Amino acid sequence: MNHHEDSNTNFIKEEDQVINLREILVKYIYHWPLFVFAILICLSAAFFYLRYTQKVYAVSSTLLIKDEKKGGMPAGGDLLNELDLFGASKVIDNEIEILKSKTLMRKVVERLNLMASFQSAGRVINSELYLNKSMKFHVVALDSNWYGKTLALSFPNANTYQLKDLESGESFKGLLGQLQRNKLGVYKIDLNPHLARPVTKDISVHISDPYVVADQLLSKLSVNLASKQSTVLNLGFETVVPQQGQDILNTLVQVYNEAALSDKNRTTQST
Repeated sequence: MNHHEDSNTNFIKEEDQVINLREILVKYIYHWPLFVFAILICLSAAFFYLRYTQKVYAVSSTLLIKDEKKGGMPAGGDLLNELDLFGASKVIDNEIEILKSKTLMRKVVERLNLMASFQSAGRVINSELYLNKSMKFHVVALDSNWYGKTLALSFPNANTYQLKDLESGESFKGLLGQLQRNKLGVYKIDLNPHLARPVTKDISVHISDPYVVADQLLSKLSVNLASKQSTVLNLGFETVVPQQGQDILNTLVQVYNEAALSDKNRTTQST
């Protein structure tokens, strides 16, 4: 008798479980439009993120650091100097700090004229342009009052250009390839006649403080030892324009070598 009652009890419990699951499913099915809407929102957000987020590229280079003191030693030199690992490490650390210094990066900014950046207007976002080969903005000196401002760039004809401040309406016209002196500063805009003319509409030029640009570039620069036993440095730079990253690293190495040679010459003259 007790066995029969237990069977009935188990049957009722199983039936209750089935009924509960059915109620839960009904609740979810009732709200299915919300689930579909949420999925569509997530897919749309993912699409726009992948479509309009600019890709970031990693550009790399290597640099060999030579220890002049050890390089000039004879074959039978002091054994203690040969085993001076801490001294070599200290030299490498110093060179890494020099490569990451604001002084060198400021020279890179000036040499590549990176205080003037170009952008092309898009339907949703603006895209950064690097027109170093087709067009060059040579800066001698810029008035600091224009730092942080954006100018619209256009080419009325094959020989002239126009820079216009969209806020004030003030514009500057000049001949391509000729040095200009005006309220903006002293500069020159060149077009490479052997390459196609850049996009002539919706190009803007943003004028920045060279010190601010140098700090921004340094935040994207990495300098590390290739290995503990070597004197080779790995230089890395993150950028949305690979060609610009390559030019920045190459110019940084060039400026570094020039500074090292200048320091060596001063040391030679003082002895």
